Amino acid sequence: MRRTPAVLAFAIAVGAGALMLGGCHGPAGPLPEPGDNMYRGTPPGSGTELRQPDPLADPDSTIQVILLKGGSAFAAVTYGSSSCPVVSTGSTVLSPNHVAIEAVDTYEDPRSQACTDDLAPMTHVFDVPPDVDRRQPLTISILGQERRLSLNSAAPDVPQK
Repeated sequence: MRRTPAVLAFAIAVGAGALMLGGCHGPAGPLPEPGDNMYRGTPPGSGTELRQPDPLADPDSTIQVILLKGGSAFAAVTYGSSSCPVVSTGSTVLSPNHVAIEAVDTYEDPRSQACTDDLAPMTHVFDVPPDVDRRQPLTISILGQERRLSLNSAAPDVPQK
């Protein structure tokens, strides 16, 4: 059987259409749930260490990092919708002084219901890598952004939660 150019073009168009439709939906399954490593609010006693978020004047202010008491853990504080917060699902040590936090901004997720448009803090706590060079800053990657944290500046009154 000989295929004509019209039949071949039709088959290609149907295949391309199926691929396009398959790529139009968002992630499948439920939204990630907040884990044990996160809680609403800021770390206790961190008020002087964190600045007031202002996403219009300073977009970087919606993700801040702080070294917790003792220096063995750090917190990434994200500011966003209280009903659709950033949810951290884990972390990966990329190098001794670089940690990547896996996180989902549920405000941007198509599976989310209606979200409030406020700036509520959510704290995500992670261990500092054991073989970190404390003379160098720790780079923390989260939601496509990077923050640098001095490992010599543990907040004196910030307990680990």
